[in-house]
Amino acid sequence: MVEDALAGASKSVVAESESLVHAGHGSDGDEGELVHTWELLVSGDADLIEIEHFSSATPGSPAISRRDVTGPLKLLVLLPGERARVSAMRKENLSFTQFGNVLDLHTREH
Repeated sequence: MVEDALAGASKSVVAESESLVHAGHGSDGDEGELVHTWELLVSGDADLIEIEHFSSATPGSPAISRRDVTGPLKLLVLLPGERARVSAMRKENLSFTQFGNVLDLHTREH
């Protein structure tokens, strides 16, 4: 069913929302921040997803993390001013190879 829903893509956004949450980053420590969340549907052919995380608070090279794909859904949360590029990866021999579409997800500054 996952592969049918993806229609050949390696991953797809299935839900997107914004929520006001206490993140401890407000100027007085008590106000909330508007965080943006995406629920991603990931192909069963993916062994992991790679996330390049860009932040306006720390410009320069992105922080890169890799997360194992343990199920078809992944949740990604970004704070205001952050951006992420998400790629599906397959293990081939001793390395990983990107496949399919790359998602460029971003928030706006608040």
